[in-house]
Amino acid sequence: MSFRNHLVHIILAVSVLFLAAGWCAAQVPANTNPVEAVKSATLSLIPWPSRVTPGTGFFLIDAQTSIKAGTAAMPCAGYLAETLAKATGFALAVTPLQEAERPSKGVVFRLDPALERLGGAGYTLDVDAERAELRAFKSAGLLYACQTLLQLLPPEVFSPAKVEGIAWKTPCVQIEDTPRFAWRGLMLDPARFFLTKDYIKRYIDLLALHKMNRLHLHLTDSEAWTLQIDAYPELTNMDKWPLKMAERAAGTYSHEDIREIVRYAEARNVTVVPEIELPAHASVVLAAYPELMCANNPLRTGDRAWDGKCYEWAEYCPAAENTYKFIETVLSEVMELFPSSYIHLGADEYFGLAWKQCPECQKKAAEARAAGEDSEELKALFANCLGDHEKYLLYRRLIQRVCGFVVSKGRQPVLWDDLSWRGNYPAGAVVNQWHYKGGMDCFQNVITPVDPAVEAATTGHDVIASPFSHLYFDLGDARNTELVYRYEPLPEGLTEEQARRILGPSAPAWNQPQQQADQMIFPRLVALSEVGWTERGNRNWEAFAAREKAHCRRLALLGVKFPRDWTLGGPGTLMGRWQPADLTADAVTLEWDASALIKEAGAQEVILLYTKGQDGVSTKWAALLEDGKEITRDTHLGWTGAAKSNFVYTLPLAERKPGASYSIKAGIDCHQGRDSAGDVFLRKQEGALPE
Repeated sequence: MSFRNHLVHIILAVSVLFLAAGWCAAQVPANTNPVEAVKSATLSLIPWPSRVTPGTGFFLIDAQTSIKAGTAAMPCAGYLAETLAKATGFALAVTPLQEAERPSKGVVFRLDPALERLGGAGYTLDVDAERAELRAFKSAGLLYACQTLLQLLPPEVFSPAKVEGIAWKTPCVQIEDTPRFAWRGLMLDPARFFLTKDYIKRYIDLLALHKMNRLHLHLTDSEAWTLQIDAYPELTNMDKWPLKMAERAAGTYSHEDIREIVRYAEARNVTVVPEIELPAHASVVLAAYPELMCANNPLRTGDRAWDGKCYEWAEYCPAAENTYKFIETVLSEVMELFPSSYIHLGADEYFGLAWKQCPECQKKAAEARAAGEDSEELKALFANCLGDHEKYLLYRRLIQRVCGFVVSKGRQPVLWDDLSWRGNYPAGAVVNQWHYKGGMDCFQNVITPVDPAVEAATTGHDVIASPFSHLYFDLGDARNTELVYRYEPLPEGLTEEQARRILGPSAPAWNQPQQQADQMIFPRLVALSEVGWTERGNRNWEAFAAREKAHCRRLALLGVKFPRDWTLGGPGTLMGRWQPADLTADAVTLEWDASALIKEAGAQEVILLYTKGQDGVSTKWAALLEDGKEITRDTHLGWTGAAKSNFVYTLPLAERKPGASYSIKAGIDCHQGRDSAGDVFLRKQEGALPE
């Protein structure tokens, strides 16, 4: 699910080969609807609506435009007025709309019981030369109608400051719209790199703009526990966190922070889904409360250090009652803070090494075997796994009990898919798919034999689709929107009832620092929004690509940073290479002469591009030197291997000194393996928007 160590990136290379051979999720064909393509050439709407009927002429918004709304529609009308005020400078008043009133001019918001057929998120938008009327069954639909109306206006409407000389007009059109999937989500990972409260609110606004409605927050992991828990205050005592990583900005959220985020999200029809990781990824918990480990766990006895591999042993004891008291107390506090009906438990990537040597755990494992909970199929699937080969017996019992607790509180537990279940997931559990048929299960070291989404849906479980082949936004090329766009969340062969179990797509963005996240998430999130909202028959890649280019203008005005990837404008000029012989230690600093390539001032982009070898490498920083003295440095974690992320480094040069020598240094971590070779390119940074 999170690809938390470099081993997973290496194994991902195998999965990439399977993708190339066609072992991948369903794809949307190229030209599905030429008629909609013609319409979308003139209306740059993202995501594309269900039904669009273009009219003639334009509706103009000026300082005299009226906005009227019924009582329940007032918040949406106020949102429109507030958004328009920033760019237009118009102080448009929102006035009450009487039930029988039918204004002939201005902007009208109305809740309409007759539109129940469109569901809570559906809406209609009718724009003529005198009036724009937004109607929906529920307020969520009105909010989405408002987003569509804003996109019909010039892109400058998204400017944070007043823009002069713009005619604020929208083409006349009739739109009827409703989403295809109920779940349209993004996952952020503040446990790895802390994300401020305001930054999360910014992403809530970006989700709302794209008519996406789920924000999954990965709040806890081996590196950090970011959520205040009153019953266990040491969880957020950063001095006790065992993994000290200077490049990771640590932080925590208070209860009031969470309440503020939840309120902000609710006003934009976004549900915040918390993830509290268990039974593994628990180093922070167990360093603070070691009594939750098995009694003879070497981390608890002091026979093992809390080092970079402590996560292999840092797992709750599934045989101890105090484990369940802790988990239930924490989850009760979490559920008080988050009204979401979904509570994500993580629940994969476990080792079971401590369980294997714990007498009490082995008694529970023997009980599981005696109860017929083992099988030859499971033994075969876990024969080459990381950790103990029978770890699934205790894992399933722990997760079943915790899921039962969550269900007893009226919530739905969410689990990352795991081979141990073989379709027999706990009652009431929602399965968050991340593997796919034919892809590598990196923890069990086996090819995934079936589609987890199909397996879950056919056994009566709802599914959130997040296959790492298409939707892991921390991996691959952020410019590859086509890979995302052609992904089809609904597997073939399901019955109508089973198909309803596919809630929709969600993209995890693991391990992204705040200053880098935009460049991995966008513009792929734009494509994802249409995958989640637009009916398959209305999706057309060529039309989307044209609309995406226009939409990027809006995003630029909102301050979204686009990726500076090697595919954008070519890789640049070859500056040097690295070979296995250069990787003489687990961490090395390499240097290349750049004097002949740097001809003028400006931002220089260093691109570290893996080419061959068994191992990828982690890139940590790059620096520009002038006459042997470092003058600028870009520090962030990247990966360059068969999969790539954050492997472009930007180094500004204010002035090119005549006669000076220039070189580039880079810090490379290769402790997972040194069989790696690659090319190093240098390119002058050009422009802010993709062409």
